[in-house]
Amino acid sequence: MNPKKTPILFFVILVLTSAVIITNLLVYNQNRQTLTIGLTPQQNTLIDKTKKMNLDAPYKVKFVIYDNEQALLQAIYAKNVDVFILDTYSYIEQYAKLPSSRAILGVPSDYYLIATSESPIIHPRVGMLSSSLPEHLLSGTVYSKYIYNDYNECLQALSSGLIDQAVLQEKYVDLKKFMVLTKLSSLGYKEDLLIVSTPWLEKNDEEDLSLLQNINTLFNSELLKPNEAQLVDVMTELFTSEIITTRYYYKDLVYTTGL
Repeated sequence: MNPKKTPILFFVILVLTSAVIITNLLVYNQNRQTLTIGLTPQQNTLIDKTKKMNLDAPYKVKFVIYDNEQALLQAIYAKNVDVFILDTYSYIEQYAKLPSSRAILGVPSDYYLIATSESPIIHPRVGMLSSSLPEHLLSGTVYSKYIYNDYNECLQALSSGLIDQAVLQEKYVDLKKFMVLTKLSSLGYKEDLLIVSTPWLEKNDEEDLSLLQNINTLFNSELLKPNEAQLVDVMTELFTSEIITTRYYYKDLVYTTGL
């Protein structure tokens, strides 16, 4: 190698290396400053994206829609999502595996077990969008599980006879077309949970960042802290059934500072 070219080559390598480092730092910093809200297609209707969250610059808000709850969970495990909604059963069952995060608000919700008739079925084929919560609504029933990505697809399967029953949120149930066999609210369940990752909860302590209050503004009605009695009852049911091995306190599951 020509000795005269060595300093030039070294300089070029140094510039390229510096550029890569700076680019990586910028991308990392941008990711840290972007609040990513992960939703399923069904949850997408809960939030009014036209409302502006008054986050101070350079904080940005990004919405990502996942095909189903399982895809959302995978994104949560990979720490690609900062804010998400889960039903209380799924949240407590998954709590030990979730990246550090806690519930901050309760999202009013009920789930129905529906059918086209009330005729008893010994071993029903049951359609659902999430496999965790229906297990408790159907407790004691021997059934076959059919997972669907979309509530319309599930309803079509029920109407055409491909499945016998379905578990869906009440807002997707046409009471003129389907019979309600039971409601999860009869077991004391009346809300899902809005959950935020710990790094963003810690940012909420920073000056002039009202993250938690701003998230609330995305919903059409003001949300309140998660219902403590419901949360404890679900946790107790899961622990008694040996689905979870650890008892949790309300303060373990819910972030209450500033709410």
